[in-house]
Amino acid sequence: MATLTFDIPNQVIEVDLPDLNLTIQELWDQTQTFLGTHQAMSIPHFMFGAGKDDLGGGNFVGITVTLVDWCVKFADRAGPTTIVTTISGGNLVGRVGTIAGAVQHPVCSSLFTFNTINQSTSPALIAAPIPDESHLTVAYVESTSIVRMGVWLEREGVVVTSPIDATVVWYNPGGSVLFTVNDVGPDAQGHFQIDVTQALADDTAYYAIVTVTDASGLVTTRRGVATAGT
Repeated sequence: MATLTFDIPNQVIEVDLPDLNLTIQELWDQTQTFLGTHQAMSIPHFMFGAGKDDLGGGNFVGITVTLVDWCVKFADRAGPTTIVTTISGGNLVGRVGTIAGAVQHPVCSSLFTFNTINQSTSPALIAAPIPDESHLTVAYVESTSIVRMGVWLEREGVVVTSPIDATVVWYNPGGSVLFTVNDVGPDAQGHFQIDVTQALADDTAYYAIVTVTDASGLVTTRRGVATAGT
């Protein structure tokens, strides 16, 4: 069974090393246990579930889990080989702000991993088109002041595997530019892994403008980045 760690400041559910597979039932069960702890009392409820209705004859409706403002992330790998990770056993959906908010991808990027979600939809209504988005994940190595970023582009909810370049402009809370970085070397799955040496302050709400370009044009998305106290 996969082991999960809950990163409250970054709103990330991390699948710990060395696990490569996570089922929706494991995600549901462990998150419900976490939400019942004292540690989680001060945060909004971020997971909702539906399904498992008894259809008779030993058949049940598949489970669907919705994450609001949180995402699942498989732990970073050391590389250089990219590892395939899998989420299976139901449907996983991401939303922004509320259970009825805009759709967002429920899985965060991590270093040297390529994630697949084996969704299992029953007959369903067709949702509105998913907007194109440039995505950003951040890990800060405080001991070396390394800002480690993962950047990728999704069009209609699908990762673009052949982007041309990525630019990240990182801003201080007051709006001044902290740094700008450009990368033209995505991996085979379309992910940019970008490291920048830059000291960050604790308990600070930075934000970044992320632009990824592919053959169809560029997509720019604003992403909030909050640091936690030490």
